[in-house]
Amino acid sequence: MTGKRGAIVALLVLGAWYVSVILWAMNPQVDHVPTGVVDGKQTTQAVTCESPLSSDAGPSNPLPELADGRAYERPACQTVHDNAQRLLFLDTAVIAIGGGCFVIWRLRKTRRATGSVSVPSS
Repeated sequence: MTGKRGAIVALLVLGAWYVSVILWAMNPQVDHVPTGVVDGKQTTQAVTCESPLSSDAGPSNPLPELADGRAYERPACQTVHDNAQRLLFLDTAVIAIGGGCFVIWRLRKTRRATGSVSVPSS
């Protein structure tokens, strides 16, 4: 797979990857917040959080009521939201860098093939 076909396939793969990342980032996340130990086992409560694209790191609904003796051991959604935003930023950076490298590579390859050389003016 060389030439234009390879270039098109590479761009389609990068585009499909980024579309899947954006679709993932548009969905709410779920955080399993520790709520204590019952009968020797750690218990958690599932909390629905805003999507990574949201600026709000809190839960999308009020926190569920817990049974007596149980309490949320950390703030809900903060860690999940922060990690998801980091992953979104990292994926965006990889796509941008990969796309930039690809464009530079194709431009250099095209210039070599056509024999055009840019000569700096003095």
